[in-house]
Amino acid sequence: ERILQTDNIKEKIKYWDEIGYCLMELEEYDSARRFYRLILKYRPDNAVAYFNIGLAYANEKNYDRGIEYVKKAMEINPKKGKYQEALQKLKEGQKNIENVDSSATELLARNDITNITSYELLGLSLIFAMDYEKADRIFDRALEYHKKHRDKEKMIETFERLAFILYSYLQADEYNKIIEWWKVFENSGKDTGVLEIVARAYLLLKDYKNAEKISKR
Repeated sequence: ERILQTDNIKEKIKYWDEIGYCLMELEEYDSARRFYRLILKYRPDNAVAYFNIGLAYANEKNYDRGIEYVKKAMEINPKKGKYQEALQKLKEGQKNIENVDSSATELLARNDITNITSYELLGLSLIFAMDYEKADRIFDRALEYHKKHRDKEKMIETFERLAFILYSYLQADEYNKIIEWWKVFENSGKDTGVLEIVARAYLLLKDYKNAEKISKR
């Protein structure tokens, strides 16, 4: 409270920096950026604030904005090796996302699902790259493939990564998609992580009977 009421800008900046750090640790990147921008309002030459905003964007896989802010930090402090290393990693991340996006665009255009493993792994890469729209289209086509072919060997392979696929739907509040996948794969294996996600989906859909049934498996 004393710091909030003080007119000492140096104390406020220290306080805002500490809050920003804590929010970064909690993965509250948008809120963290707000505090770092407060610092820049009073100290527009604060390289650390620019750098931390860049890191916040990078942690959200927004490499373009991350590069933009790390470059601003480097303009203020060009000799800081830490900034140069971060910029290089951001550029590598940006290139990886561009490659994934290009592969997904090509694969969706060809509509080739013969290699279902590569197809699904690309979907997971898109989730990592936060391109949820294309990932959703990839997974929809993968599920259509499994429904149509019911290839036991391929379904067992897919089941090994099913928890990751279902978790992406859980994060997106797509509970019906989780159930749709589960109804296709419920006899393909047993995985505690999968069962927990499916049970949670049923609970969130207020289907308590099936939630309890899954929890007892």
